Amino acid sequence: MQNVEDMGYVALPSGTHFLNENQMGPILKSLATLHASSIAYEKQNGKTIGVEFRKWLKEVSVDPGVEWYTTGLRAVLAVAATHPDVLDNPEAQEFIAHELPKCLDKVYWMVNPSPVHRNVFVHRDAWNANVFYHKEKPYEERSVLVDFQLCRYSPPAMDFHLVSYLNLEPSSRKKMIGSLIETYYDALAVECREMGIDPNQEQLSKQEFEQSLKDFSLFGVTYNCIAATVLRLPENYLKNLKDKLPEDFHRFCNVDRNADVLRLMKDYPEFADYMYECVGDLLALTYHKLN
Repeated sequence: MQNVEDMGYVALPSGTHFLNENQMGPILKSLATLHASSIAYEKQNGKTIGVEFRKWLKEVSVDPGVEWYTTGLRAVLAVAATHPDVLDNPEAQEFIAHELPKCLDKVYWMVNPSPVHRNVFVHRDAWNANVFYHKEKPYEERSVLVDFQLCRYSPPAMDFHLVSYLNLEPSSRKKMIGSLIETYYDALAVECREMGIDPNQEQLSKQEFEQSLKDFSLFGVTYNCIAATVLRLPENYLKNLKDKLPEDFHRFCNVDRNADVLRLMKDYPEFADYMYECVGDLLALTYHKLN
């Protein structure tokens, strides 16, 4: 991290929870550079990143064997059952109990290389704790991204969804999503063309990119809901749990957090509002869309 700071970049202030549109621009442009560069690498070397680096690009986050993910998923289902829009709806409760888990199983294959859309090297964890901004020109210069632990070979939509869901409040995301798409895609197109690549010939026309966003929307919404059960908890809750009750901390992270999340929602209305807003997006893509 010191090297990054020596280059003239700084982290966001401690306690930053959500970003604004100006702060999103440099991250989206950095991702566009990363994605375009991976295409250029493949064309120049005649190799496929997903094949050449397969053993290093394994899924370590979204997998039925990852306890952090499955524990979070169960908590999201528990929250969904208490959502005010469906609380007194027997049909919806039946769907959440029996059909919603099956719907969310689709996310497991979404994280793998797509057989339909253009795959690129994706960061997959560009939330605000992994971003550094230029000290003198924070909004003009591209951000520096760190922590590539979750990187994969998949469509650019995966990065776009994560960066927009994890860094923005749901209501803000809905308002600026069109502008964010323009910012990302314009930067991608410019980067590609400067490298002698026509995005339209790489299954990355504007229309194809927007279609990929629709095809992978369930991934973005689901991951955001799960992340919220950890990243959006009341201030210092998880830290205090880790320091004072390490066994409970392990249980919360890797075994069962349902009761804790529901209790915290009852005790902290702001946390409840946020969780219901996130889960409301999930229900809109699943129950409400199918009914």
